[in-house]
Amino acid sequence: MVATKATLLRLNDSEEYISSFFTSLIAHPGSVLYRELRDNQNCSYTGEYYLDESNELLNFYLSDISNAQYVRIWKPIADYVIDYIKQQGEPDNFYNKPNEGFSESDARWDSPIYVGSLFFEVMVSRAIFQRIDHHMWLMYVDDFLEATLERIERSPDVDFEREFPTRFDYLVYQMFSCCEKWVGSAAHLDYNGVEQANIQHFPEYQAAKTFGGMLRRIIKSSKFRDHQKIYFLEIALRLMRALDQRKLQSYSCLVFNNCIRRHEFTSVDMEIIPELIRIHQQVDHVLMSKDSTFESELAKHS
Repeated sequence: MVATKATLLRLNDSEEYISSFFTSLIAHPGSVLYRELRDNQNCSYTGEYYLDESNELLNFYLSDISNAQYVRIWKPIADYVIDYIKQQGEPDNFYNKPNEGFSESDARWDSPIYVGSLFFEVMVSRAIFQRIDHHMWLMYVDDFLEATLERIERSPDVDFEREFPTRFDYLVYQMFSCCEKWVGSAAHLDYNGVEQANIQHFPEYQAAKTFGGMLRRIIKSSKFRDHQKIYFLEIALRLMRALDQRKLQSYSCLVFNNCIRRHEFTSVDMEIIPELIRIHQQVDHVLMSKDSTFESELAKHS
């Protein structure tokens, strides 16, 4: 733990040391980071992760999330994961091959993409439930998604009828799912007495905007077939329905508004509207409701 504690010291070369320390952790599947994340999968239905006392590294930075903020832990880990994704590609690449149980096997625990995404999932969860008014740069998961979509070139022997045709497909789901959990945490938080201006600084607020942007990438991507787009849209619709039921329509609106725009404050991208309508017409009918935020907002732009 000496090396870990040294990251909180402010020395002349501290930034270089911090970057090297965390890069080394995410770059080596045998590191303590991989082991502790594998041993720490205790997540509540609320989306809150609990830390096992035996996981010293995670506890050091995430029990008091200000330690993670202080060292900007997200940057070296995210930078490495993005660079790693960009080095993948070609149909014969490991991640473009058929899933073959990767999503349930030990192999995923050797993947910097999987472990890096999981680290963000745990870190942001801890920040949300500690009520930190900082987004912890959770937007990096959208960068993971963007880089992954650029590298998807599925091998010819892939079975598109499977839930996750390739390992990359499973990892896309994992990235999308972790952001969905962050947004869903809003349904289990107490906002009584909290001013709207302050709510906007909470991680789950930024997560709702990021989640909408990730849904947009998937819906507009030529890398996915219709049944895959339906799959992801249904995840979003279930989330938005849960938010609507908790009187959190403002979060549903954040998701929708960031799905239909290239950037938060730009005009509506009219190209995605007909695609959303087309895909939405194919979702499970139990997820359809004219009173839902999704359908009422979509009707405004139809």
